[in-house]
Amino acid sequence: LGIAPGTYRVLVSGEGYEQSVQSVVLQNDIITNLDFELDEILNLNPPTNLQAELIENNVHLLWEAPEAPDSGYDNRELMGYKVYRNNVLIATINNPAICTFTDDNLPESHYSYDVTARYTAGESAPAHVTVLVNWVLPPLVYEESFETYADFSTEFPPWTVFDIDLQPTFPVLDHDYPNAGSPMAYMVFNPLSTEPPITNMTAQAGSKFAAAFAATEGANDDWLISPALNLGTNSFLKFYAKSSSSIYRPERFQVGITTDPYLTPDSFNFISGPGYLVAPTIWTDYNYDLCAYDNQQVWLAIRCVSEEAMAFMVDSFRLYCDPGAPTLMNINLNAGWNLCSLNVSPSNANLPQVLGTIASRVMQIKGTEGIWQADNPYSSLMSLSEGKAYNIQMEEG
Repeated sequence: LGIAPGTYRVLVSGEGYEQSVQSVVLQNDIITNLDFELDEILNLNPPTNLQAELIENNVHLLWEAPEAPDSGYDNRELMGYKVYRNNVLIATINNPAICTFTDDNLPESHYSYDVTARYTAGESAPAHVTVLVNWVLPPLVYEESFETYADFSTEFPPWTVFDIDLQPTFPVLDHDYPNAGSPMAYMVFNPLSTEPPITNMTAQAGSKFAAAFAATEGANDDWLISPALNLGTNSFLKFYAKSSSSIYRPERFQVGITTDPYLTPDSFNFISGPGYLVAPTIWTDYNYDLCAYDNQQVWLAIRCVSEEAMAFMVDSFRLYCDPGAPTLMNINLNAGWNLCSLNVSPSNANLPQVLGTIASRVMQIKGTEGIWQADNPYSSLMSLSEGKAYNIQMEEG
């Protein structure tokens, strides 16, 4: 075929079957055989035209029956529907002719609804709609659209990125840009700055977005973690995400939150629900109620877990909340000993929470309640108290 030696992705598809992608290294004068196993597509069509009507504090959902299965799938009988609110099943409808549901007497809040079609062969993907019930977004307190970072950077503090899979990544073919194909978690991607420019990848706002590119082997495990965010009350998160291409498999992701300043992956609670979410190929608005974490310092993570996809895109990350109790103060700490007092009352006064990212540089702390020393599990001082003085020893450098 006249193909030059190198590494290629081979995609095989067939009518009625899932696509399969394999990587192959071609060398001169060597015949390479590839075996593909294609999974049959269940073709379980979801409900269509899902709409939500707000009547006082009641949400009335209305949808249309899914399209009939393609020829050859007549054995997949439509049995009814399932309705989910905020990822929790709230109704099972056993009559496929019923295409409405009313959720009554809801407290003021933001709600996310999913409706799936139930077939003899299983459950379809969801139709999705969001509703605000007598509720106005609180003030915007943090916004990130990745516009201020250097094009194609793979480290962009104060955001933290974890590349758990450690695999090289597939670049956008026929376009040159820095770090293309490198192992990475996320990249600040500017499609207008590639050579030549990419015209079919656009940001949700501005010209840049965060992108996780497909791992060359196995599934992605890539984390995009926000800076420390200090919540007030009525806290709420919004961001946009999408899959870059419909040619490959859709992108998959999870949304997590932690109060642990060490940012260990196991500390994150996935507020996106069990399993993973599937990102459409259009920019989609994702919303999460964070009231359970009000008046705390938190870190939010968007974890890409795609497999055989192309690029997962994230943009317009926004945090909203009303003012809460003051929990922050700035203290200048120099190398050696420092005398200071805590003039605020944080919701979590444990030392790792109060010290945050400087914890690794603190050698010891002395106060009237006891002494804390780094790496000493028998330290008698475990938290700081408002209004009390402490001697803090910082390492050199």
